[in-house]
Amino acid sequence: MLLLSACSQEPAPTQNQYCLNTNRSCFALDQSAVKIVLSQPLKIEQPISFQISWPSSWSVTKTAARLVGKNMYMGQIPIALSPPSPKGFVDGELLVIACTRPDMVWQLELDVELADGQVVQAHWPFLMTHTE
Repeated sequence: MLLLSACSQEPAPTQNQYCLNTNRSCFALDQSAVKIVLSQPLKIEQPISFQISWPSSWSVTKTAARLVGKNMYMGQIPIALSPPSPKGFVDGELLVIACTRPDMVWQLELDVELADGQVVQAHWPFLMTHTE
């Protein structure tokens, strides 16, 4: 019952607000230096390989990624990433699960820890509809 009540109707966002819905390569909303490249367009319940890159001048010690629901609570789904490359990237695989909402907004979130202790966060929201 809790999941069904969380799926209450909200105004549907327009799909062109979300870079990953129209492109396989985009910069993060909040970090113009952090870019993701998808191996294929987003599809529900199909594994999608990706690579996230940042400036090679960043001294990255650790990364973590997760998938979260933006317009419905779905918990945090951890995303396994390769170790950070000295050339400035990680590889991973994303699996978007289905929801009863006809317009589920997901967000891929990335934390990048730098050698000086600073944590840089990057976000990529995207819209999944029942037709995708």
